[in-house]
Amino acid sequence: LISAMAAAVGNSCYIRIKGNWITSPILYVILVGRPGVGKTPPLNFAYKPLHDIDTEEHHKFKALKNEYAAIVERNKGKKRTEWESLPPVPVLHKNIMNDFTPEILMRNHDANLRGVAVVVDEIMGLFNTINRYNNSSFVQQMLSAHNGLPVDVSRCNLDCPLRIDYPCIQIVGTIQTGIVHELYDMGFKKNGFLDRFLITYPKGLKIAPWVKVPKQDAAIIERPFRVWKEIIDKAVALPFTEGIFNVLDFSDEAIDIFYDWQNEDIERQNAITDEKMIDSRAAKVPLNTRLALIFQLFRWACDESHKDFVDAESVNAAIRMSDYFEKSYKRMDDLVLTEATDPVKKQVLDSLGNKFVTAEAVKAGADFGFARRTVMYMLKDFCQRNFIIKDKQGNYEKVQK
Repeated sequence: LISAMAAAVGNSCYIRIKGNWITSPILYVILVGRPGVGKTPPLNFAYKPLHDIDTEEHHKFKALKNEYAAIVERNKGKKRTEWESLPPVPVLHKNIMNDFTPEILMRNHDANLRGVAVVVDEIMGLFNTINRYNNSSFVQQMLSAHNGLPVDVSRCNLDCPLRIDYPCIQIVGTIQTGIVHELYDMGFKKNGFLDRFLITYPKGLKIAPWVKVPKQDAAIIERPFRVWKEIIDKAVALPFTEGIFNVLDFSDEAIDIFYDWQNEDIERQNAITDEKMIDSRAAKVPLNTRLALIFQLFRWACDESHKDFVDAESVNAAIRMSDYFEKSYKRMDDLVLTEATDPVKKQVLDSLGNKFVTAEAVKAGADFGFARRTVMYMLKDFCQRNFIIKDKQGNYEKVQK
């Protein structure tokens, strides 16, 4: 729902992080779960209003294209001065894409500067596409787009190079727990692309049983979609003009809450002396502000608030939501890293308490036959894998998943 709302808003609204630093609601999202748990239905539900808009746009485009072709046909054989005036060449405006090359994605975004959403059921297809079409350049484009930086596309088959000054691309898809490791194997963790994704990985989620609904309750079943469509349609109706931004600022109360939260994270990062141990996802200020913007607009679209500025309630919602996403990410990370970790080394870590010092780790390692030097390498590896964190005094603490 958050991803679809971000797609509906697109470049129509920005939020001011501080000073001249502003951002639109760009979100990359992955839904993680085992097969059959129900990842696809909520994704389809959330984006159906935008799919319906695309269907209408497609019909309009076909009609305009046929009309344009008919005018060209009627003018065949005539002198140029005798031609009927031609309307503008029809351009298809798409909100959603699911099968494309990187170049086609950018062409569609160029035609719809408000924003586009990449919605794929199995997101591995997208990552395989990235690998197939010049991995380095497309990933760099997606990283730039996520940061709100201009994106340039130059290809020999383009009459004119594309330049999108204000990219707004949403990415959302699903992945099964059994193949999450492939994202890591492809190097998307190492190059920082995976760090841009918000992860939803519900804890202990099980397949829900099917429940028979009486036919007379069909109207009740349809009501959630009608309500959701009204919300999305209201967001889509927000005015958009290229290069002219409707920027929402924080209220005084909201900015105090947000800054206190950010400064707590900054203190944690500054306490880490070894730069190799710094969490690459830590610099997530834009993501958190984007969530605050989306929640404010959610509440406005539901007639619960305004859209004049971002208030404290929306910031607190963003903090809670960010915490959920990060816990989900750590569960996914743990799922992959546990499979990739030597079981015996994992037993050494499991034998230690939640908080321990180097001497305790060395002793535990010796009990399993590891030399001190090996244990020190193990500790460094566990820190890099975010199993444990180390403070300035050399104390270690396990990361709670």
